Amino acid sequence: MKKSMKIAGLICALFGTLTLPIVAGTPEQEKAFTDKYKKAFEAKDTTTLESFLYTQGADPAILGFYKMMQSA
Repeated sequence: MKKSMKIAGLICALFGTLTLPIVAGTPEQEKAFTDKYKKAFEAKDTTTLESFLYTQGADPAILGFYKMMQSA
C-alpha cells in the first residue's frame, strides 16, 4: 500500500513538473502584467483593476470583497 502511494505521488509530481511551463507566462508577460497592475493601482483605476479579476461563475459577495480591497 505504501509503495503504491509513493509511486502515485511521484507520478503526480512528475506530471506537475512537466506541465508547469505550459501554464506559466514568459518573463516578459509577467513584467507587462505587473507593470500594468502597478500603474492601475497607483492611479486608483478601478476599471482596469477589476479587469484583472476572474468573474465567471464567481460568488458576487466574494467579487465585491476583492473589488473593495483593490480600491482601498
